[in-house]
Amino acid sequence: MLKPALLALPGVIALFFTNVQAATPAATLHQQSCTSCHGSEVYTRPNHRIQGKPQLVKQVRRCTLAAGAKWFDDEIQAVADYLDKHYYHFSK
Repeated sequence: MLKPALLALPGVIALFFTNVQAATPAATLHQQSCTSCHGSEVYTRPNHRIQGKPQLVKQVRRCTLAAGAKWFDDEIQAVADYLDKHYYHFSK
């Protein structure tokens, strides 16, 4: 009686682990600071003001100051890279 349930267990475990996405440090910083102020619509609107990667890094720096986030330069760069990869696609 228990045998069919045990046979299904590996499939359930595999399904669980394929749906779990490990959050990167940049994604976590973005979630904690950026989305507390605005949603992703600022990245996806057709008339966004950011026109290149250097501008993106500067904007992330300005936003951290406005939000009172005390990020290091490498964290600012990581979040800019995250935004570029997931929204802006400057680094194609």
